[in-house]
Amino acid sequence: MSKALRNVLTSIAMCEAMVKSIAEDYRSRSRNKTVLGLTARIVDSTQAAMRAWPGELDGKAIKKISERLGRFEKIYGKVNEVVFMTSTSLGILEDILPHIKDQEKCAAIEKLIYAINRLHVYFDRSLNKIPVYQRAGEAVKTWRMLEA
Repeated sequence: MSKALRNVLTSIAMCEAMVKSIAEDYRSRSRNKTVLGLTARIVDSTQAAMRAWPGELDGKAIKKISERLGRFEKIYGKVNEVVFMTSTSLGILEDILPHIKDQEKCAAIEKLIYAINRLHVYFDRSLNKIPVYQRAGEAVKTWRMLEA
């Protein structure tokens, strides 16, 4: 598996891990139907995006992906701030999107970006959380430096 492909699959896996964390946090809260519906759509989109690259994951690739996710989590810990997590996920995906040439694969990533953006806007309707966006931008830079 090429480094570029591993980067794409790791980025998708990171987004799925973040959204599952959000869903887990909101599962025990009352009035959570909308959030859980949006997170379920994102999980479906991440799995569809992973299926756009069939047969590409092997044991070695999964190990490298897990290591990268672990290194990122060591730096940022478990963050329970939805706007930060969605902003980081969007930044990571928008970083890889220009490098994907296949239209079907590109469409899968764009669908994932759309789904994450819907959750982001649900929590940040005014789109004015500049300090959070700046921290997310730093997290995206860190993600690039951790490239597997």
